[in-house]
Amino acid sequence: DPYGNNVYVVGTLSNTVSALKISPTSGSLAALSQPTVATGSQPQAIAIRGDDNWLFVTNYNPPSVSQYSITPATGALSVLPTIQTDNYPFGVAVR
Repeated sequence: DPYGNNVYVVGTLSNTVSALKISPTSGSLAALSQPTVATGSQPQAIAIRGDDNWLFVTNYNPPSVSQYSITPATGALSVLPTIQTDNYPFGVAVR
């Protein structure tokens, strides 16, 4: 995330996003209390908005973007509706 508190990993084969907390002292990783959330099929890329409130994942098939709200204090992800796209996205960028 933009503040260096959490890491989010796309699981292409498991169709998930894993959420991990970064230790501020050692840099080690630990799973959050809800360690994974579901994505669409074959997730390809991930982006986090600069204010640390939204996370987006592109899904290859069916072509779509999964969206999540982030609770900045905990890093927890809340699933929001998936948006269908017209082609097969391999990347995503936010500003």
